[in-house]
Amino acid sequence: MYYYGRYLKKDYAKAFEYLKKAADEEQFRCGTAMRLLAACYRYGLGTAIDVAKEEYWMQEAAKHKDEKAMMILR
Repeated sequence: MYYYGRYLKKDYAKAFEYLKKAADEEQFRCGTAMRLLAACYRYGLGTAIDVAKEEYWMQEAAKHKDEKAMMILR
């Protein structure tokens, strides 16, 4: 909700924090969160731009069957 600004004011710092937790937590490992985290690293949303981390998280999202990530990596 922080990433898209739905129901709450857009806040990329908070979005990054929650996306990182959702991507890192072994019990969740959410592909969508991984893809959005990659976007944060790519565009510097809530964090510094880091192309290596962007590529890593996009690959992880694709491994977790996120369809948009798989399309991006084609």
